[in-house]
Amino acid sequence: MSRISEKVTKNISKLSDDQILSYMKYLTDEIEKRDSVLEFIKEGYIEIDSSCKVLYMNEAAKSLLPVNSDAVNRKIVTTESLITDKSICSFFKKSISKKDLKSVYEFRDKSPLYGERDISISALKITQSGSYIFEIQDITFIKKIRREFSRNESLAAMTTMAAGVAHEIKNPLASMSIYVQLLAKKLDKNKSITKADAEKTINVLNEEIEKLNKMAVDFLYAVKPVNAEFTIENVNNPIQETIKLVEAELEQNGISIKTDLAVSLPNVKLDASLIQQCILNLIKNSMQAKKEAQTDLYIKVRSFLDGNSVCISVEDNGCGMTENQMVKIFEPYYTTKASGTGLGLTNIYKIIKEHGGDITVNSTVNVGTVFTISLPVPSSERYRLE
Repeated sequence: MSRISEKVTKNISKLSDDQILSYMKYLTDEIEKRDSVLEFIKEGYIEIDSSCKVLYMNEAAKSLLPVNSDAVNRKIVTTESLITDKSICSFFKKSISKKDLKSVYEFRDKSPLYGERDISISALKITQSGSYIFEIQDITFIKKIRREFSRNESLAAMTTMAAGVAHEIKNPLASMSIYVQLLAKKLDKNKSITKADAEKTINVLNEEIEKLNKMAVDFLYAVKPVNAEFTIENVNNPIQETIKLVEAELEQNGISIKTDLAVSLPNVKLDASLIQQCILNLIKNSMQAKKEAQTDLYIKVRSFLDGNSVCISVEDNGCGMTENQMVKIFEPYYTTKASGTGLGLTNIYKIIKEHGGDITVNSTVNVGTVFTISLPVPSSERYRLE
């Protein structure tokens, strides 16, 4: 409420008829100004009361939402009679039933006039009146920019990976070159070679060829697009399935595993098998983080809610990492293991990014490491966040 309105309300019994008329004219002018602004802007706005009656709707909202043209000019209209899409009506109802909840809903609209568009609806309660304002935005351009950014990010990662491959193949090629040169020198000197010399050279060549082949396979797997099949489900499901797969191996190695899984988590959009693969790889990494002569290694897997993200963390009390190692840990071909390829965490990073999420690491040398995967809660599930 403005200061003028507060002053008039407190002293209305003392005002003359002319003063009240003057105030009414002021209010009318203010409403006309507001309406002019709302009709001019490109964002759509709908005001809906607690009984789902539409109090106001600007022109932009009519072009952004699938509306029933017959209902637009009626004096009393409900969301069901105005909006032709049932899922959008359901979002309005859920937002209003959750009182002061801020919520967001996104959908793809296909219209013969505007083509295919990505639309976002945001809800916010107006405290004074008890009604709800819904802002409707065309986010097609924003989504396009995000997709382009993601493609550029993938291209940059592929460039880094290609540079890593070029660096990695130098060692096997150099070894092969040396043995071939030695063989050529012996042939040139002795005009023949022994069976033992030939076998030694062939064995080395086979080993290096196998290394090169493995590098090629790993590279192709790393750059291959993630073929994710998304479903909406609880992250606790793939966590529990992964632990079933690995608990026997952990027990055999004397490693205890603990779980702390949050209840009543909102569902997220995920490919269960890919998330299982990520959790399994992180657990395997923790198994290999055992300090020398350590007998009390444990792994703890948690699920929890953090804002608009559902998180999975894998923690261990192993050898930990330095700051320099943490900075490089997701880079292709960087590894702290003697026999590692350096692509395991790169692939996990790629899978989580395909899910629209993120993965972070926090580690201290000789204390332990925590990897945390964050997956966004889809707009269709955000009404459940209280």
